[in-house]
Amino acid sequence: MSNSNGVRNGTEKNPYTSSPYTKIGERIGQLRKQAGLKQEELGRAVGVTTQAVSRWECGGAPDIELLPAIADTLHVSVDELFGRTPVAQTDIKELFDRTLYSYPKKDRMKAACDLMWNIQKAVLRCEDSNIDSVAVSNILDAATQKNQRKTTQSQDVQSQNNEHDEHNEHKKKAYSTTEDSDASISTSGLYIETDSGYMSYGFNNLDYIFLLSQPENGFESVIKDADSLRRLFFLLVKPYCLEVVAALYAKKPNENVTGRLLAKELNAPEPEVIAVLDELCKYHLIRNLEITDTNGKMHIYSYENSAEWVAFLTFASMLMYTENEARLAVNMRKQSAFSAPIGSKNPFASWNERKDDNERINLYQSGNE
Repeated sequence: MSNSNGVRNGTEKNPYTSSPYTKIGERIGQLRKQAGLKQEELGRAVGVTTQAVSRWECGGAPDIELLPAIADTLHVSVDELFGRTPVAQTDIKELFDRTLYSYPKKDRMKAACDLMWNIQKAVLRCEDSNIDSVAVSNILDAATQKNQRKTTQSQDVQSQNNEHDEHNEHKKKAYSTTEDSDASISTSGLYIETDSGYMSYGFNNLDYIFLLSQPENGFESVIKDADSLRRLFFLLVKPYCLEVVAALYAKKPNENVTGRLLAKELNAPEPEVIAVLDELCKYHLIRNLEITDTNGKMHIYSYENSAEWVAFLTFASMLMYTENEARLAVNMRKQSAFSAPIGSKNPFASWNERKDDNERINLYQSGNE
C-alpha cells in the first residue's frame, strides 16, 4: 500500500521505473514527460509529426527504425523504451561529454547551461515527492520562455491543464508564477531555495547556472567573518579600485602591465593607482611580479581568480533593482540560511595577507595568440 506521497512501505517511489508490461507508446509518453519535452519537441527531434507522437502515447507504437532516435532524444536505452532495465547503465559523465562535443565549440557553454537547467528541474522534482514533475517542468519552461517560445506560452499552460487531472490542480497553482504577471515585465531568472542549498538559472540578457550545496555545518562555516568582509568592501570603495580591476580584465589573459600604464589609461594619479594595485596584491586579489631592467626594479601586474571576480561583480549587479524586471522564485526552504554569526564556524574566517606566490597551481594555461 502506498500513501498520497507515492511512498510504499517506507521507501520513496522512484518515478523512473516502469512495469515490463507497459506498452511502448505509454512508456515513451512517461519518459517524454520526465525529460520535460513536449510532443512537438520529441516529434521534431525524430522527424515525425506531433500527431504521430500523440498516437503512440494513446496506444500505438512507433516504427522500429525510429527507436534508436527516440531513445537518444530521451537519453535512455532502447531496452528502457520497453520498460526493461538495461544490463549496463549509461555513464552519465560519458553522455555529457558526447552531448557537449556534438555542439560547435562556440555553443558549448550555452549547451552546458541548458543541460544544467534540466538538472535543476530534476533536483526540484526530487526535493518534494508531492510535486507533479510534469507540471513543474512545463510551468518552469513556459515561465522562463525557453528557446524564446514567447508566442506559445499561453498554449503551453493550456496544454498542461488538459494533461493533468483535478488531483494535481493544487500543485500546478502553487508553482504557476506567470499567468497573472504583467506582460510588460521581463523575467530574467529563476531562483530555487531548498534545505539542500540554492540554485538559480539566468536567461534573456544573461545565460548562467548557479548551484550552491548547503555545507554540512552551515554557510557560516565557509564564509569569512564580518570584519574580513568589511575590509574587502572598504577596499573596493576606495577611489579607482573597481576601475583598476576592470582595466586589468580588459587585458588578455596573463598580460602584465605597469601601474604607470594603468594610471595613464584611467587618467588617474599614478601614486593612487599604484597604492590600490599594491593593496589588491596584498590580499591575493591580483598578482604582481618584480622585474629588473636597466632602469632598476619595477612591478608589473596581472589579474587572477578571474572566475570569482567576474561572478562577484555580476551577482553584485544582480542584487540591484532594475525597472520592469522580475525574478521567478520557488522557495521550498524550511531552515534559515545562517544558524550562527557568519564566520563563527569557519576555521579560516580571517582574511590573510599574501605570504608567498605559490598558492596558485595552473593545471592548464592557454597560450596568447
